[in-house]
Amino acid sequence: MINHTVRSQIIANYEGKRNTQRPYLDKEGNNTALAEYLYQKLTADMVVDLLDDAKQRPVGYSIPGETPELSRKYMAGQLLDAMRGNGWYVTAGIHEGGVGSAKHDPDPNPHFNLRIANGRQLHMVCKLEPRVHIIQIKKP
Repeated sequence: MINHTVRSQIIANYEGKRNTQRPYLDKEGNNTALAEYLYQKLTADMVVDLLDDAKQRPVGYSIPGETPELSRKYMAGQLLDAMRGNGWYVTAGIHEGGVGSAKHDPDPNPHFNLRIANGRQLHMVCKLEPRVHIIQIKKP
């Protein structure tokens, strides 16, 4: 578990003014009750909790054919270290789909994105049951 001093440093680096999260809309552009319940804006505390959980959670959650579990745990730790020394913000709250990129189609899995001031942007794939948790961390 992340100690209080480190957690405070990471949260102090959160650049909330740069937060570009938008309200979640489903594929048809409608705001649904499920969207209102699950796809809320992520706070700095929530992001740190999700990453700390991803770093601590035992092996057992993954997407077949994707990043191995140990990579998720390693990436979560590296990301928390980077966030401790750099400004960071959420570029997209938890959603499905999106616009994708030149290299990838939109991700059909629930996910969120964040950017660190050192220029690094990462994509966190989540599972929503039994509670929201990160199962994969990758470059978008």
